[in-house]
Amino acid sequence: MPLHGYEIDEGKVYTPVRGYGWDRSLEGEDLAFQRQQCVDPVDKDTAKQLRDTYVRTARGGATWRIDLPNGDYLVSLCWGDAFAGNRPPQTVTFQGNVAASGGHWTKPGEFITVDDIPVSVRNGRMMMGLIPSTPNRPVTINYLVIDKPAAPAMK
Repeated sequence: MPLHGYEIDEGKVYTPVRGYGWDRSLEGEDLAFQRQQCVDPVDKDTAKQLRDTYVRTARGGATWRIDLPNGDYLVSLCWGDAFAGNRPPQTVTFQGNVAASGGHWTKPGEFITVDDIPVSVRNGRMMMGLIPSTPNRPVTINYLVIDKPAAPAMK
């Protein structure tokens, strides 16, 4: 059961019916993982619960797509692992532009988090690329949050 207001990405390939997914299936050989099978109603730390899930490739990069109305968005994301370290360096792109890059192997409990990345959608879809720093290394994403920026306050 996902946190209220969030969807769980199980690493499935993109379909127009669902409106989001990966360029290839990340189920099976690759890994879509959720440690807790349900949301802890006592734990109010949303970020901790979001970090508890991830999608990871066995090796090599991957591209994720979501269909969205044209417009400007703010994206926040995270990768790492609470218990296992050794997540290799990777780069994250949106619409082909570098948005985040982690230049070192992460340690257990270390997460790379980037908030409020501006992304413009002009063709009805947002594309996120996960690119390993070394070919054939895995890439990981714990969460991706897409928000519309707040409208400017009227004076």
